[in-house]
Amino acid sequence: MWHYGRALGYAGKRQFDEARREQPEFEKLRNALDRNMPWDTNKLGDVMDLASAALAARLESSPALAVPKWKHAVALQDALAYDELSAWYYPIRESWCGDAFGGAIPPVLRLFFAKACGGVRTMGACCSVCSRV
Repeated sequence: MWHYGRALGYAGKRQFDEARREQPEFEKLRNALDRNMPWDTNKLGDVMDLASAALAARLESSPALAVPKWKHAVALQDALAYDELSAWYYPIRESWCGDAFGGAIPPVLRLFFAKACGGVRTMGACCSVCSRV
């Protein structure tokens, strides 16, 4: 997770070249891990697949290119076993919605996102979009 964290840190500072240099280092270690090792109620491989997908989306060159990658990451997160505390540190849907709409959700799509999030509005299990629906 060190290379993942460094990549996010560089991206947050808009140092995308440095962030992209960390990404293959993360992938190299991710691919060497025992995918079946427990990660609480999930498997390490499933959680690291989510990390990889989220990192790929975060480092994409434009929001339009990032949206399909965020959508894939959302599907991976949805497939994780439920647990409290969650296996991942934040709801990926928030990043997907942010890149998809820049925070301004067209009214016609509000219902779609409420349904996509399963109507769950408890303890951060849903995205900030649904809290505005």
